[in-house]
Amino acid sequence: MASNKLVVALRPANMLARLSLSFHLLCIVIAIFAPVQLQGKIAATLILGLSLFLHSRFWSELKRYNAIEVDEGGLRLFQQGGQVQALAVKELYLTRFVVVITYRKAASFLPASLVITPQSVPSPEGYRQLYIALKQLPLTAFTPNEKA
Repeated sequence: MASNKLVVALRPANMLARLSLSFHLLCIVIAIFAPVQLQGKIAATLILGLSLFLHSRFWSELKRYNAIEVDEGGLRLFQQGGQVQALAVKELYLTRFVVVITYRKAASFLPASLVITPQSVPSPEGYRQLYIALKQLPLTAFTPNEKA
């Protein structure tokens, strides 16, 4: 039986990244000008600043990938430099508007997530094909949940 392989080009979801940045900056401004004690303002600003830092790392990591390959053996991500990374998929969340792939990186014990929106794929047809291919992904492409 021939393998049905689908390769879809990816581009950054700039709209979501800008929305996340705007939301964080708005919350920081609200925290600074809120009528609370100085310690509360400092704590809220530090927490929101940390969240902004983590979100910016998340979005910058997503910019490294330029394509995803889906076949019966699992998923692979293609990076800008030509490196290929096989994904050990933990969870898959599919809707018409967003695809979230939670996977485990080889060098980390923490899972990472890949967020793909229709704007992340050059054409609506490419997103639809990716959605269908991921929906038909066999169970062997998923890693079992390990309890720590």
